[in-house]
Amino acid sequence: MKTLIWGLFLLLPLPVWGQRVVNQSFFGMHVKYPGLISRMPVKFGTIGPMAGSAWKWLEPAPDQWNWGGYDAWVKAANEQGYDILYTFARTPSWAASAQNLPPSDLYSSEPCNGPAGGTGDCMFKNFVYTLVSRYKGKIKYYQLWNEPNSSGFWNGSVADLVRMARDAYTIIHEVDPGAQVLTPAAGAGGYPTLHHQWLAQYLRAGGARWADIGSWHGYLQATTYTAPWPERADSPSPGCSVGTWRCPGSVLDTYKQMRAVMDANGMAGKELWDTEGGWGVNDDKHSDLPDPSDQAAWLARWFIVRAGAGVDRAVWYMFDGATGGWGTLWDQGAGMRPAAIAYKQVYDWLIDATIKPCIKQKNVWSCDLTRPDGYVARIVWTDGGDALYSVSPQFNTVRDLSGETYPVNNGAVTITKAPLLLQSKPGQ
Repeated sequence: MKTLIWGLFLLLPLPVWGQRVVNQSFFGMHVKYPGLISRMPVKFGTIGPMAGSAWKWLEPAPDQWNWGGYDAWVKAANEQGYDILYTFARTPSWAASAQNLPPSDLYSSEPCNGPAGGTGDCMFKNFVYTLVSRYKGKIKYYQLWNEPNSSGFWNGSVADLVRMARDAYTIIHEVDPGAQVLTPAAGAGGYPTLHHQWLAQYLRAGGARWADIGSWHGYLQATTYTAPWPERADSPSPGCSVGTWRCPGSVLDTYKQMRAVMDANGMAGKELWDTEGGWGVNDDKHSDLPDPSDQAAWLARWFIVRAGAGVDRAVWYMFDGATGGWGTLWDQGAGMRPAAIAYKQVYDWLIDATIKPCIKQKNVWSCDLTRPDGYVARIVWTDGGDALYSVSPQFNTVRDLSGETYPVNNGAVTITKAPLLLQSKPGQ
């Protein structure tokens, strides 16, 4: 039986703190295939790093460069007006004694012969100098390492990364003063250190001085291979884990944790980006969210709640991951999947609108939107079961994640796990 939920929430005032205008740069995508960049069927402002652009692939041997593919990728992204994010990762085998360690000359007292100059950390500094010089004015954002709380990406110390961040930050701002540097992006769920705990260690070790923007990877992890819904902490126990993963909680939890660490450790007031996130693996033996309609609802809720919470940019992973990929929205065989269609709707709902923080009453979530022309809208969904939602007279049309629009009948609509847009003006 459906429960009647009053849409006016008269006893629960909407918060006025934290409202923000959602612009195109908030929306981001990782795109695997360079040829797709010039013909993307969805809009966004920030593009994640190109696969195969890590240090070890761009400089496979000392002073031997492999720019061809990355040049084409950067050119295509620039032509579309995307803000490019480059992520440092993967120390080359010639520069370190073992995989995912810092360069072997990090603390050397020997002078550097390359263009970066100075002493110590010469191999990394020369890579940074060469990279940033080549793409000055083309790449705007540089992120200091991928998931350093994972042994799959980093086996050095926090202090090692702070030293490398100091060197990279100094070079980047000298060579391209218009560029900005992001903190390393710890992965939520961490193995073994959680995202916000790792960031606290990094900032307290001096990393705050060498960052303009905070970042993390906002994946979720449940106690089974089933993605929890974004705004729900399905596994709140501190001891929760799946193999080497730990459970970070909801997207709201991870954002609040990261924001609190930044505010307390020298990065108050600076932007915080989620530079990689999604429901996880699809289409393999451990599919995290196999149902296409669930994928559409999950993506919509992920972007909506992040926008309402105040996350400055949210970069989805990834648009074209294909079979066995992560968070796939499109592939050459099927084209646009239901989640990609849902993304287009959510983009249209949010773009240039002022969104207030999303609130929950019982099992119903709602997020209010306005625009300067008098447009008023509300996004609603449930996090458990269906409900009959009583609609305020100011809302006369409903839009769903497929793009279908229909009138409100008898002052109520049935809401489900898939967000609906209640709006004051048709066609917006």
